[in-house]
This record gives sequence, structure tokens and C-alpha cells, in this order.
Amino acid sequence: MLRVAALSAALGVALSGCGEEPITQVIVAIGGDIATPGTIDRLRVQVVGPDGRAQAGEVDLGAGALEPPRTLSLVHETGRLGPFDVRVTGYDGGAAVLERRAVFSFVPDETRVLRMDLLASCVGEVCPAQQTCTAQGCASIAATLEARGALTDAGPPAALRVRLVPAVGESAARAPTP
Repeated sequence: MLRVAALSAALGVALSGCGEEPITQVIVAIGGDIATPGTIDRLRVQVVGPDGRAQAGEVDLGAGALEPPRTLSLVHETGRLGPFDVRVTGYDGGAAVLERRAVFSFVPDETRVLRMDLLASCVGEVCPAQQTCTAQGCASIAATLEARGALTDAGPPAALRVRLVPAVGESAARAPTP
């Protein structure tokens, strides 16, 4: 099972604390050079697990909203460690203009960081299947997870408040908000 939770900015500093129980998680760090608002006004993050179940969340990036970077914590609780497929889609006025995709597996008892940079050069770019747009052009969706210290190198990013989209037959739930 996968639990999706929002991270507060203050929590970003606490990630390097010691004496904690090991946790198996991936922090999705969404950044890049994309203009918000301007190029995109909404982000949608969808995570599909190895069982095919999807969870998704959206955040408004319109006027007055915090600029990226944003983070999303994916905590593994039970089941297979992967693969998990993450799609970050940027919208402008309801139309998808940008998508970044990555596939990863959790590392037991470790916190890792998955960087998902949204780049202006990728707006309107369509990559072949199993590829995603990067600073180097279209590249494999196979992700390299970074050590959790990579998240705090540039300071803690703002949290992504997530509204989980329920699977068929389930009721909606809200992730904790900072």
C-alpha cells in the first residue's frame, strides 16, 4: 500500500534528523524553469503502483499561489516496492501543455528524492513511449533516485497539497496539509 502525504516546508529540514525509525519513502521534488502562472496554471500528479491502482492530486498555480518547487511524499507501507509510475502534468487554462514522467522502485528503509523538473523547453514536446522530456531532450523514464540530502541542498521547497482521487467504490480522502 502507498500513502501519499503533503510535506510542509518545516518538515524538509527535519528529514535529516537522527534516531528515527527507518521509513521507506520517495519525495517527489517538482521544480524547473517553467513560469507559473504564465506557462502553466495547474499541476496534476498521478502515481500508479505495481498493482495498477492510481492516486492523483492537483494544485492550482494561478495568481497568488506559491511558485514551484513543490514536494510530495510517497510512503511505502506494504506490497511490492515497484515499479511505480509518476506523471506530473502542467496545464494552462485546462489544456495539458507539459508532462514529465518517471518510473522508480522504493529502496527499503530509505528516504530517496525523485526530481521532476518542468522545463520551458518541454512545453508542447511529445516524446516516444517510455521516454520523457528532460534538459537533454527525450530520455528514458527510468528514474535515478537521489539521497534525501539532495532535497535540502537548495532549501526546503513549498508543499504540494494533495487531494486524493478515490478509486472506484472508495470515498475521497484528504492528505494532511501543512
